[in-house]
Amino acid sequence: MAALSTKSAEVRERAEDGSRKAPGLPGDRPSARAYFALAVTILAWGSAFVAIRVALRGYSPTELSVLRMGMAAAVLAAVALVNRIRIPHRRDLPHIFLVGLTGMTLYHLLLNSGEVDVPAGTASLLVATAPVFAAL
Repeated sequence: MAALSTKSAEVRERAEDGSRKAPGLPGDRPSARAYFALAVTILAWGSAFVAIRVALRGYSPTELSVLRMGMAAAVLAAVALVNRIRIPHRRDLPHIFLVGLTGMTLYHLLLNSGEVDVPAGTASLLVATAPVFAAL
């Protein structure tokens, strides 16, 4: 912890000299931009369960999963192109595929299927408490 405090003090001293201060140091107040990002995240995450419930009126759970993953893939591909993110090595592709299948695809398929019968509020509560159950 002393190393962190020393490093923070060094950055603060440099900032007083007029150089740019590193964000996120202990004791710093979050910026308005950080609060805005937090509010957008909370609204998007909180409304997702209701949006899924509404979307299931017109789409099957599988169709909704494909639509959501396709939209996310298009946005992330555009971000990757703009930021010139390198293409993963071929040896990493099986791991990326496995994580995408289990961590994203199955999660969304099961979530969408569950919301056919479970209210959105209950679904959001179950998802939010999953880390607690995993820790037990």
